[in-house]
Amino acid sequence: MSKKLDGFSQERGRWVARCPSTRIATLCGSELVPVLRDYRNREFDWSVFPVKFTANLDTSIDGAWWMKQEQSKWRALLEARVPVLVRKATRETPEEPNGSVGQKIGLFVPGDVTITENEIDITLIDRLDGKL
Repeated sequence: MSKKLDGFSQERGRWVARCPSTRIATLCGSELVPVLRDYRNREFDWSVFPVKFTANLDTSIDGAWWMKQEQSKWRALLEARVPVLVRKATRETPEEPNGSVGQKIGLFVPGDVTITENEIDITLIDRLDGKL
């Protein structure tokens, strides 16, 4: 993880994070950035470039989580192509009932973003950590 990502603050339960400075907010084009969590469940394909993220209703254990009303700001940020903060995540378990969003992986520029009732597809075309 890049130390440059330390300043992003994510409110518990929200899928958006606040940029740590005016300079970074200017680079991102927004004070808030959407957060994607990598549960290491093959929704992210890190073996290709650009990186692909796909979740669909058939395989998601949380249903169409991307369509929930409380995620409208998150969807709007993605659809506006605001850079995405990706974090490692751990699902809830009996031992850890709240799960964890874990450490930050990187800040990425989204390319294609498709959000429907059945599926969400995002292509991450550039990494911004080195430019912070």
